[in-house]
Amino acid sequence: MSARIGLSGLVSGLFVLSIALLIWQHFGMNKSLLIDVNTTLPISTSDDRFDGGGSIAMVRKTEQSLQLNCQMSEKYEWPYCEIGILLSPAPNGIDLRSFDNIRMKLSYKGPGKHRVRLFLRNYNPAYSTLKESTSWKLNEIQFIVEDGVDLSLPLHKFNVASWWLADKNIPLDHYGVDLSNVPLMIISTGGNKEAGSHQIDVEYIEFQGKTIRREDLLMGILVLWSVLAIGVLINMLYQLHQRLNLIRSEASQLVVANASLKEEKQRITDQAKLDPLTQVRNRSGIRNDIAREMANATEFSPLSMIICDIDHFKAINDTFGHGVGDEVLMKFAKTLSSHVRHGDYVVRWGGEEFVLFLPHTKPEQALQIAENLRQTIEESRWPSKTTLTASFGVAVIGPEGFSKAMEAADMALYAAKKAGRNRVELAKP
Repeated sequence: MSARIGLSGLVSGLFVLSIALLIWQHFGMNKSLLIDVNTTLPISTSDDRFDGGGSIAMVRKTEQSLQLNCQMSEKYEWPYCEIGILLSPAPNGIDLRSFDNIRMKLSYKGPGKHRVRLFLRNYNPAYSTLKESTSWKLNEIQFIVEDGVDLSLPLHKFNVASWWLADKNIPLDHYGVDLSNVPLMIISTGGNKEAGSHQIDVEYIEFQGKTIRREDLLMGILVLWSVLAIGVLINMLYQLHQRLNLIRSEASQLVVANASLKEEKQRITDQAKLDPLTQVRNRSGIRNDIAREMANATEFSPLSMIICDIDHFKAINDTFGHGVGDEVLMKFAKTLSSHVRHGDYVVRWGGEEFVLFLPHTKPEQALQIAENLRQTIEESRWPSKTTLTASFGVAVIGPEGFSKAMEAADMALYAAKKAGRNRVELAKP
């Protein structure tokens, strides 16, 4: 009887402690990292002059903000100006994983959409070097600035720039967002191409989180409960040793089997969505997205598609070998991905054939995008100094459905091939 009362008291006490800790963690245990005009952290600027552009960035401190003044030039294809804030000298950055979100207050003056990019550069010796900050992982998020409005950005919304992954040949194991060692934060203009004077005022940026993360606290509580449970099991083991050993063995096997199944399922899911050579989507990886885009398409804002096929690709394989052919395919996919808009989809459909899906795009717009891609491919440099062209078939996915649109685009591609290749053809209505 006394043993039962003692066990009941332990369970009740641990339950009260667990609830108290969870409440404390929810309403307290707050921590923050504030960066404002009074910061003593080193601040620098950069602009597209490094890339041959003509934009000029300057930073100054006002009474209330850090102010980036950018004289944007159209000399460079993707003009930009940036403020860099050194959080900690590399290779020793700041671990931001214990923070949940970023609160900030910015204002923006200038032409065009007031889009801003926030970069958190992570240093990892696996792919980073001290001398080249561009080798630090580019975790990024883009947003529209509303003057004077406090903005909250969850850290889990950050992603890694796909062009950076491709440019730096990052291994697949390091594709994910990593905020474990961040030496540098960058505030940048958000891809605006409007020349003129741009001014971004940063009143404050505050990283917010908990001294003890909810996951860690739950793990600690779980450990406490596990200790209690082990104590109970040991007491039961005294009486039911053989039976308990059997139960624990079966439970352990189930846990291991379940974990193995989850890992295998995740691995298969990830592999199934991407083409392993070009790292763009494959057919199965795009199915749900295209179904959603078809459902959202309207007569005035249709979903267009472009089939593009490398001309004489077999001759490249026959002349230079499949190794060069694979390099051509990888660069071809990278070229397509870097010259479409945000929200467009690039899919390797099979062999040297790729399909682009363009939401909210009318046929004449899709035709122009295809023509721009055709010119870019023709003018680009390719492995082994080979000359490369591609043919394009353009169609709109209408009420007749996906199969009809694919058939129409394929016929347009065939017409482009028949007319001499290196052409763009629009499917006939």
